[in-house]
Amino acid sequence: MVGASVPDLPGCVATGKTIDVALQRIQKAITLHLEGMRQDGMKPPRLRVVTPRRTSQHVFFYATVEVAA
Repeated sequence: MVGASVPDLPGCVATGKTIDVALQRIQKAITLHLEGMRQDGMKPPRLRVVTPRRTSQHVFFYATVEVAA
């Protein structure tokens, strides 16, 4: 099982059997989360621009992915 979360949207999470499924679901979760915030009269957080970084051994993306063992 893979989990994805959005640090700037506390409580916005999704899971899936694969990373691809979790990423597809988190996109939908973000949309629903933002719609709910607007309906509640809340402003969405300010947009942050984060550029993925790459080193010789790692690629860093603006995403949180957790694997439950």
